Amino acid sequence: MDPTNRQEKLQQDELTVHNYREQMKSRKMPYGGVSEARAVNNRRARALALGECALKVMDKVRECSKGHELINGTLEYMMNEAVVYPVEGAKEKQFDYQVMWQVYANEPRYTEEEIEKEAAELERKLKMETDEMFPEEDGDTSSVS
Repeated sequence: MDPTNRQEKLQQDELTVHNYREQMKSRKMPYGGVSEARAVNNRRARALALGECALKVMDKVRECSKGHELINGTLEYMMNEAVVYPVEGAKEKQFDYQVMWQVYANEPRYTEEEIEKEAAELERKLKMETDEMFPEEDGDTSSVS
């Protein structure tokens, strides 16, 4: 619902900043990385390259879990395949594989200082918007003749 006056807009802004703070407090710290491998143009070599990438990811996740309490079920990954066409001296095309991964730890993503800084910036921007939408009226109602 759009605010109809300055007071409603200020209340809406206050709620927006509060919700933004709460959202930032609830975000968890992500950790991630990329593993890469190259394979020649046959199915077995490509399967081995992807398998190698998967093992590298699992090793990195296992290492990450030693220093951080990871949240179960948050490991996400994405695979990318790029065809590398023959260069001089190569007989056939090859495939580059990348497996990007991310996992969340049970620790806050932002510090209290970062949250307050971001909330203050949002508050400043909303105040500018409010002042533009509903300019503050001066107490002086008399006109100059």
